[in-house]
Amino acid sequence: MQHEAKRGPAIVAFLGTQALGDFLVYHLIAASIARAFAGSRLAVIYRDDRPYKNFLTRINPYVTTSLNLPAKGDFAFPLDWFDGRENVPGRPFGSSWYENGFHQPDLFLTPSILGPHIGTSVGPPPIFRVPDDTVTPLGQALKGYGLDENRWFACLHMREQFYYWRHNIDRSRSVDPLSYVPMIEHIVRNQGGQVVRVGDPSMAPLPPMEGLIDLSADPDSFAAEVFAASRARYYIGTESGPVALACAFKVPAAYTNCCGAGVWNDGDVVLPRRNIRTPGKFELTGRQMSELMEGVGMLMGATEMEGLRKWIGSTEMDANTPDELIAVADHMYRVTNGCEGWRGDPPVDTLPAAKSVTFPLALCELAKTYDIAWM
Repeated sequence: MQHEAKRGPAIVAFLGTQALGDFLVYHLIAASIARAFAGSRLAVIYRDDRPYKNFLTRINPYVTTSLNLPAKGDFAFPLDWFDGRENVPGRPFGSSWYENGFHQPDLFLTPSILGPHIGTSVGPPPIFRVPDDTVTPLGQALKGYGLDENRWFACLHMREQFYYWRHNIDRSRSVDPLSYVPMIEHIVRNQGGQVVRVGDPSMAPLPPMEGLIDLSADPDSFAAEVFAASRARYYIGTESGPVALACAFKVPAAYTNCCGAGVWNDGDVVLPRRNIRTPGKFELTGRQMSELMEGVGMLMGATEMEGLRKWIGSTEMDANTPDELIAVADHMYRVTNGCEGWRGDPPVDTLPAAKSVTFPLALCELAKTYDIAWM
């Protein structure tokens, strides 16, 4: 696809997913494609069926306009909305859609295109930013929760299996949050930082301690949690979607208690689960499991992928120990030397426009594409 000499293409992306991590990755891929063409405009369509989708759409600086469809499943958008006609009654387009040519797009991106293609065909993923008009109020909100504006902090997410929208799904990815308490205490007492825990009210409470700010108990804290992920000195997460927030903001991230490489910026850290024992009595390291998932997964359809997930769910594996988690925190502390307070705005993308994008996009093997540290 070649871009126009004077005005880039009008691109419409249907972000047809519900999970937070997938939704954010779809945004990143759509933004990568839009960034590749000088003068392009990007519109995104998504179903408004999760509480995080509207704010996540706002942190994508490449979105020109968006259309959120009703949450109810019996509502569908017809493709003949995009037949080029303007001001047709019943179509939910505003003036921005017509002015930017989204009613007759040059490129329409579907979920099958917006899959796991992070950082291959269209260069490194773009950098997302918290909207300027929310920076001050969200900063005040974090201070209202008790975060000291004069001290740096780490952001932490620990997946559990009781989240309303993902209840008991992929339980093998969940962790015991109490196993992270020694690491939290180490960050506060020995590194001199603070810890902001993000999540949702279904999560187990942690023992109260000075320097720990737990946002998970507040059901209305999502925007503040996103802001915290963008301002943290470093981020430590588990095998769950929120770690993609840190990656999107280019905040150094560690991916713990995992079976794959779910981070993608150079220097990010993977601490896989240990001693993985499969149903066939094979023993794998975390890195071998990651390579198996990425290599085999690229050859599978949806049905086969579900079988792979069930197979992984039937394996036995050892969780990261508190000492290993402390070692990860110390590593992140060292590599972020010089960040003594809250981070500022992420850097602005400066990558030049590409001359073309070839479809289908090449699938990405994260562990081989980026300089990721395995611990």
